[in-house]
Parts: sequence; structure tokens; C-alpha cells
Amino acid sequence: RPAAPAPRPAAPAPRPAASTAAPGEAMPHYEWEEVISSLEKQRKLALVRLFQEAKLLACETDRIVVGFPAGSIDAELAGERDKVDDMTAHLASHFGRPVALEVKLLSPEQLADAGPTAQSLVELANEKKREEREIRESEAREHPTTRLVLDTFGATIKEIKTDV
Repeated sequence: RPAAPAPRPAAPAPRPAASTAAPGEAMPHYEWEEVISSLEKQRKLALVRLFQEAKLLACETDRIVVGFPAGSIDAELAGERDKVDDMTAHLASHFGRPVALEVKLLSPEQLADAGPTAQSLVELANEKKREEREIRESEAREHPTTRLVLDTFGATIKEIKTDV
């Protein structure tokens, strides 16, 4: 009796262009990244620079709430009526429906209480780079050639430089 073929891994599901969540439900975080990416494609670089620094506090199908440190220049700029209007218009265009934008000014305590999921895209990118660097450093430390050189010469690693 022949063995059954091994199951093939399922292909990852494509991400929808617009959220399938019901109004008031949270959207996946990647949708905020797509909003910023579409701003970039439209060359709205002032909005890109500003809102990629925003901490994403809530991302729902009908409302997005972002936070900035109170007193910062970014907070002042993000609170300007023209910036909010431009971003709200972009959200409506991007999602094909009205999406409210709420900009909150956060004290240091509120920033700390926002939790680890309330991160800006810049913070997420830096965290990803840090994780990739740690993986590469670990791989370098554990590589058989590295281990052989260390064991042979009784050496220690002073520093590992990576391109990440």
C-alpha cells in the first residue's frame, strides 16, 4: 500500500485591499502601514514623515486614533486642521469610505501606559532591524567555523558587525 503524499503547506492568504472588519472593529496593523505607503506613492511626503512617527492607538474600520508626545513639534503639526483634513481625505480615498482621524496629545505617563502595541511605524521598523541584527549575531557566534577558531585559539568575540 503506497504512502499518502505529504500535505503541501497552504499558501498565505492575500491581504484584502480594504478591511473586512465590521464598523467599530479593529483593523489589522498592516492597514496603517498601507495607508502610509499609499501616501508615499502619492508623494505626500510631509504627511508620510509626520504620521509614520505617530503611535497607532486604535485602528478601526471607521476610526483611526494616533498619538504624539504632547509638546512635540510633530504633535503641533499633526493637530493642524489642514494636516487632519488632508489625512482624513486620504483615508476616505484609500479605504473607499469615511474614516475619522483622531489625533491625541499624550503625556509621558500616557505614552508609557499605551502599551507595547501602540508603536509608530518608525519604532516597529527599528525593532525589526534590532531583531534581525540579534539573529545574525547569534548565527555568527554559533557558526562552526567561528566555534573552531574560538576553541583552537582560546579567543573570545569582542564585537560582531552586521549589515542590518
